Amino acid sequence: MKPPLLSRIFADAKKEGRIALLGYLPAGYPGKEAFLEAALTAFAAGIDILEFGLPSADPYLDGETIRRAVASARAGGTGLAQALDLAPLLCRDGRALVAMMYASSYAELGAAASPSLLSGLGFSGLLVVGGQAEGWKPLARASREAGIDPIAFAADPASLEAQAGDAGGFVYLPSYQGKTGLKASFGAEVGDRITRTRLAAGGLPVAVGFGVNSPADVSALRDLGADGAIVGTALVEAASDPGRLKAYVEALRDAARGGRP
Repeated sequence: MKPPLLSRIFADAKKEGRIALLGYLPAGYPGKEAFLEAALTAFAAGIDILEFGLPSADPYLDGETIRRAVASARAGGTGLAQALDLAPLLCRDGRALVAMMYASSYAELGAAASPSLLSGLGFSGLLVVGGQAEGWKPLARASREAGIDPIAFAADPASLEAQAGDAGGFVYLPSYQGKTGLKASFGAEVGDRITRTRLAAGGLPVAVGFGVNSPADVSALRDLGADGAIVGTALVEAASDPGRLKAYVEALRDAARGGRP
């Protein structure tokens, strides 16, 4: 039996001497067709895994760029159900999508967000941010049974401890506590957290997000031993211009391979 897709992606990246490149885009932004074009452009340019953002009325961990993008998508008619309709159009030809949503969206969707349904739509992973600790184990168990990886969001040591033993695919490690879109410093402290997180998660790959905006940031994370770099705000900013998006992702991909910006 083949390993799950997310595991294969991280393993292949390691064999190639690079780190995996993950990107986040809110479903339906900057429009349904434009979102699909942006996602396909990002994959073609070198994104390994796309975090498919399902809309939330209160994306409280996101900065203004992503909040505005989510609000724009919702105003344009992409609600939770409409967002899920877009997923099968991308989950083809080995493309890896992670369904990323806030706990409020997961609760609002109810049965429509069950791991079995998400797996049937083609998602490879599920990341629910802000859920209660007691809800994690049932979610992780249902995800594994459906063949979809439950991604841990290691916002702090307590959340990592609660989730690490049941996580799959990779661990999402924020580089700082706060909202997305801020400038981050990638130094020894982040490197230590990467090492501790990987150990706590039994060797699962660790992908770092929050403040990852440039090829230099990706290079720094590669040097610090991260298994993946997650780019959100800057990818959203480039999403409406396919040419800019392509060039940007290609530069990130080069940095992930060890090229110097």
